[in-house]
Amino acid sequence: MPAARHWLNSPLPAFVLMAALAIPALSCGGDGGDPPIVDPDPPTVNSIVVSPGTVSFDALNDTVRLSASVVDQYGQPMPGASVLWVSGDATVASVDQAGVVRSVRNGQTTVRAQAGLRRDTVQVAVSQAPHSVEIEAGNGQLHWTGFVLRDTLRVRVKDRVGTPVPGREVTWTVMVGGGQVEFPTTSTDAAGMAWNRWLLGDTATGTQQLSANVSNLSPVFFQATGSAPIAVLNPGSLSAPMLETLPVTFLALDSLGARQAGIPVQFGGITGFGEILQGPTTTDVKGELVARWVLGPTPGSQTLVATRTDINRAIPVEASGTGQVDAWPFTTVSTGVSHTCGLDGAGTAYCWGRGDNQRLGTGELTSVSAPVPVASALSWTGISAGLQHSCALGGPGAQIHCWGQGFQTGQGANQIVPTPLPVPGGPWASLTAGEAHQCALAANGSGYCWGVGLYGRLGNGSTDSTGDPTPVSGGHAWTQLSAGRFHTCGVTTSAQAYCWGRGTEGQLGNGSTQDTLAPVLVFGGYQWRSVSAGWAHTCGITVEGDAFCWGEGSALELGNGSATDQNSPVKVAGNRAWSAIGAGERHSCGIDADKKLYCWGAGGLVGLGSVGAGMPALLAPDDQWESVQTLYRHTCAITSDARTFCWGANDYGQLGIRTTAASTILRLVFRGVILP
Repeated sequence: MPAARHWLNSPLPAFVLMAALAIPALSCGGDGGDPPIVDPDPPTVNSIVVSPGTVSFDALNDTVRLSASVVDQYGQPMPGASVLWVSGDATVASVDQAGVVRSVRNGQTTVRAQAGLRRDTVQVAVSQAPHSVEIEAGNGQLHWTGFVLRDTLRVRVKDRVGTPVPGREVTWTVMVGGGQVEFPTTSTDAAGMAWNRWLLGDTATGTQQLSANVSNLSPVFFQATGSAPIAVLNPGSLSAPMLETLPVTFLALDSLGARQAGIPVQFGGITGFGEILQGPTTTDVKGELVARWVLGPTPGSQTLVATRTDINRAIPVEASGTGQVDAWPFTTVSTGVSHTCGLDGAGTAYCWGRGDNQRLGTGELTSVSAPVPVASALSWTGISAGLQHSCALGGPGAQIHCWGQGFQTGQGANQIVPTPLPVPGGPWASLTAGEAHQCALAANGSGYCWGVGLYGRLGNGSTDSTGDPTPVSGGHAWTQLSAGRFHTCGVTTSAQAYCWGRGTEGQLGNGSTQDTLAPVLVFGGYQWRSVSAGWAHTCGITVEGDAFCWGEGSALELGNGSATDQNSPVKVAGNRAWSAIGAGERHSCGIDADKKLYCWGAGGLVGLGSVGAGMPALLAPDDQWESVQTLYRHTCAITSDARTFCWGANDYGQLGIRTTAASTILRLVFRGVILP
């Protein structure tokens, strides 16, 4: 009975099967009338199907309504059937009894629908995706350029239904203004928020802009308005003739762009050798300050820096110096201790620097920072400057005239000579000034010295001081003499070098550190062309062109790379042939056969800025040089085209550059500006 087995294997209840089996029996045993009517069983759930079959969310707190189709054993829908909805993980997606599924967090789970003994399952995936990025805070701020905005920049990333999206990377990019952000990229927090700080560009006033971007979304743009905390009110570009005063008006603004009174301003960073004249140092009631900028003797671009010291904010200002610098056409210069003298091509004498003791020869005691003519109508061929005196050679009979104070003027110890006064003797061929003594060569080659005789620097066998030119001992015929601080050296007609006076540092070069009252031969057996006696060391050039130095070496002034004193000549480093040399206090300078200028020794004195040099260092390589001269802490040199440059100490204006500020680099000595 296959049919019976099939029936029995059906899912119908047992009492229904029993009733079905009884029907044939009743029919056979009846009276032949119609069979009795049996009611069918009530419908029961045979299957349930949920749609959609899968659910994917790209946003949190989003909903999808599921529907369940329930069918009974007869294949008929059961619209009123009770359905139970259950989530496999309600922390990922929840479901209510209406079949509404709500996304909760990223992840995967299932939702089960059950009717009777039947059930169906739906796969649910939640993967939140950013849909938009919005500015939350920090837009539209006002602040100083070059400063960090007060309020942080904040953006919020949301999904499609507006739920915050955490863990998303935000890229921040400055678009306009040249500023920068604290972090190039940041990530959103649990609230979907990302933040950053914005440093406004320091040169772009007005609107600045940056973008915040999330991958695959449209960026948002922040804007801020920057105002300069200090600005220049002068319209257009700035220019003025060199050496003239250029008024520059500065304006101080607060962070909201309003004028600020009482703001302190300092000036510095001046290039072109200009200066700011003394004036107000704080802004007035209108927030303004007028600076009087004297442009330096440098054609073209010059700059200064104005700094608001209350916030340490600076602004550079550029101006153009017009005209042509008119250099003093000196043919010779002589550097004293704190003043300088020179001769121009016409033989006119000028001096500048410290003016007391009448050492400038002008009849005045005032110090000056630019050359002034010596009070004499004579034409001069030589000039020399010491500590408190100066002397010049020239006029009828090749006489020496001196001025200043002391025996070295050819007068008494304390006598002051305001203008050039002749010294006995002559005719003279050349002259040289030490700190407090003077020496000269007579036309016949005899050497004479006068002045303070301490340490035997006069070379006459005595330490007595005298105002009368006294012959140097030894009967030598000289081609050159050079007077230093406490010692003197010279070269004879036989090319031998001698020194006398103080020898404590080895500056006499005779292998000793003893003082001598008369000339002693410099060791080494060299043939000499010239010597230069400095403060406590000496340098010389041989007839072959080699340079040697001896004496104090603590500041590397000997040029051999060592800081050790030497009591006999040591060769200056390098294989150059030298044509001129000068020894100062803690430095030396020389000119080689190619007319290139070199210096060595202490920083601040050698023309290299604050840097020193233990061996010859090249200066101003584009120029050619004829002479260099130094005695103490400043140096002057003359180029082949008759321009004079000076550098070093300048406390009395001895550099001749119209200021008393020291210069560690070469400065042109000029007399004015030629305008078109």
